[in-house]
Amino acid sequence: SINFGAAIEFELNIESNSKKTQPLIIDYIIHHQKANGRTTPKVFKWKKIQFSSYEKCYFSKKHFFKKISTRVYHPGVHFLEVIINGVSIGKKKFHLIGINT
Repeated sequence: SINFGAAIEFELNIESNSKKTQPLIIDYIIHHQKANGRTTPKVFKWKKIQFSSYEKCYFSKKHFFKKISTRVYHPGVHFLEVIINGVSIGKKKFHLIGINT
């Protein structure tokens, strides 16, 4: 569970098994809970790198949930999804709590 006003922290470990250098665009999606119980995705840019052959990389990120004028947050189930070159590599559920509605 994440309290409103705090941040979700996540990390990514990747390893290349390719003989060639390859470009990687790493994004993440927060699937925000709406008032009607459905979720809506919002894509956030994370990293754009040249991934060398047989390289290992570690990345970490914090995403804050705080009051902003362009979004209304709702308590409940949200999802975090990581995308590499347009392909989803994982999705995790979390609960956003502590919002005064």
